[in-house]
Amino acid sequence: MNNSYVAFSIVYLLFIIFLWFMRRVVKNDGLIDLGWPIGLLAMPLFFHSHTEVGYNVLSLICFFYLFCGLRFVVGWTHRTLSHGEDHRWPLWRKRWQTSGSMVGSKNIELNFLGFYLAQGFVNVLVFYKPIALAANQVESITAWFWFAGAIWLAGIVIENIADYQLDRFKKNTKEKGVLRAGLWAHSRHPNYFGEFLLWVAYALFALLLAQNLWDVLQLLFVPAAAYYFLVYFTGIPITEQSSLAKRGKSYSDYQDSVPMFFPKFFQEKNN
Repeated sequence: MNNSYVAFSIVYLLFIIFLWFMRRVVKNDGLIDLGWPIGLLAMPLFFHSHTEVGYNVLSLICFFYLFCGLRFVVGWTHRTLSHGEDHRWPLWRKRWQTSGSMVGSKNIELNFLGFYLAQGFVNVLVFYKPIALAANQVESITAWFWFAGAIWLAGIVIENIADYQLDRFKKNTKEKGVLRAGLWAHSRHPNYFGEFLLWVAYALFALLLAQNLWDVLQLLFVPAAAYYFLVYFTGIPITEQSSLAKRGKSYSDYQDSVPMFFPKFFQEKNN
């Protein structure tokens, strides 16, 4: 990391801390869902403006980051204006007050600070790597980059189709219903699986640009960190807790019959 990126990282982390403080002012603990995608917007803009190498590969991967960051920011803004604070946050507060803790304390403020900083640090220490490698090398776009781009496109398509199917289902069914059609028949969280494919694509994009084993290991951290956050930290656990509370046995039956994350497309049908 050069000094300018260190300075950028410090400013971004201070912004995350500012959002942690402002969440109390606006009474919405979900401001981190705005803060981390702003990182996806800020990092490519930073690297694109701080390099003098050819822009072919760098411009392409920066576009992918910018597209996803903007999608998350717009989506969060729309949901928040329409429905207010997301249903996950009361569950996090209850969990930290009763059983679980991120920081060795049941203090909600400290737990939210740890929660916010964890996502800020993973942006500037892990998710930055594909763009940083592209920013330091002159590389023309080859078949390998189009292959990575195809995986990225598949992730975007899966994520958006899954979100569309879920949104349509919620508008046309009872509160306790469970969506078992479309992509949701093959994975309980196909939208998260689509998101995971994006990070796989970013790592693949930069794999040919790796200069040494440490670069390769850092790139492996990218999908590994995304998987951890989606499956074990910010994504699935609290989402499934909410679904069980709302839907009870119908959702527990769904858990027993449909894979949690990786889709299973060739399931035997019960007679």
